[in-house]
This record gives sequence, structure tokens and C-alpha cells, in this order.
Amino acid sequence: MNYVDGYGNFTVQNELDNLEDANGRAVWALGEVIGLANLLPERIVKLAIELLERTSRHAMVYYSTRSMAFTIKGFSFMKGKNYKAIIEVLPDRLVAMFEHENTTDWQWYESYLTYGNIVISEAMLIAYETTADRQI
Repeated sequence: MNYVDGYGNFTVQNELDNLEDANGRAVWALGEVIGLANLLPERIVKLAIELLERTSRHAMVYYSTRSMAFTIKGFSFMKGKNYKAIIEVLPDRLVAMFEHENTTDWQWYESYLTYGNIVISEAMLIAYETTADRQI
């Protein structure tokens, strides 16, 4: 299973298999639950907040483009919380990836196109909206 255990650590499978994408998607899903707080039972939202808070310790270990993008999207729902640093550091990594791959013929974060590319653009817009950083 891909979840955060009772000790706030990723499961052994996630550590061994480097399932960054799955972890990033889980962070995004938790954020979406928090974003729907006015529609969902309070106990579900509280659990999502608790899990996202515990997961925050691991957010800075992501280096795959989509996992960082999913993580940015997930933490953007934590309004009033001290997660702005995550939404500042991860986009900086994405900008560095873009600058590394950028040529006159190719302007993207990776040297190839693959699934879920739109999430990278969405995350960068969210990061800009959250931080107002013109470099993003």
C-alpha cells in the first residue's frame, strides 16, 4: 500500500521502489479533500489535514517533475498553514529543470513529453499565485 503509516513514515515499498509519483498524487488527493471541507464530514477533513501535515516532512525529497507538481497542488490547499516554503522550493527546482532542458527548439521541463504534463503548468501557476514570485 502507498500510505503514511502511524509513525509518519512512508511505507517500505515507497522507500524501496521510489514511488514519488504515487506519493505526490496522494498529497494532491489529500489537498483536494481539504479543499472540499465545506462539503465533507469534518472527521474526514481532519484526517486529511493530519496526514498532509505528517507527509510535509517528506515533501522536499521529491525530484521528479510530476511528483513535485502534484505536491505543490496538494499543499496549496493548506491555507493559513506554514507550508509556503514547500510551494517556494519545489517550483524553483522545476524552474531549474526547465532552464536545463530549454533550447530554441525545445521549451519544456524534461527532454520528452509524457503523461500528466499539464500538472506541471498548473503547479507553476499555483506557485505563482501563492508566492507572487515573478521568477516562477
